[in-house]
Amino acid sequence: MIKEGDKIRFFEDTNVGSYVRFIESKGFNCYIKGFYIFVGEKNTYDKKTIGSRIKRMRELIYFGRGEMAKELGISQAEYDSWEAGKEVPEGKNLKAFCELTNSTKDYVLYGKGKWNSDADSLLEASWIKNP
Repeated sequence: MIKEGDKIRFFEDTNVGSYVRFIESKGFNCYIKGFYIFVGEKNTYDKKTIGSRIKRMRELIYFGRGEMAKELGISQAEYDSWEAGKEVPEGKNLKAFCELTNSTKDYVLYGKGKWNSDADSLLEASWIKNP
């Protein structure tokens, strides 16, 4: 069982990426220092907040909901459930959304960090679409 504060030792020939992905899949932050993976605090998120963030990002790149769903290769109903805060994008869908919007998983799910360098100028110009 993984818990906050754990320190996991690994060896040079270990596939560290798979350990990190496993830890993150359990909802924890982690970082690597030397031959140790340190397990940080558990990530928590609010689906409604994520839905609002996803909607705002879509609006700032001037995509409609249907257009976004088509670009992501998912149904509009699935995409709409993200914006409504009923579901959260995961796995390949989250990765595709991040690539399409030039964002990071941490920004989409937790609002941490910045979206991208173009987002600042888009935010300044957002009055065009949202007066």
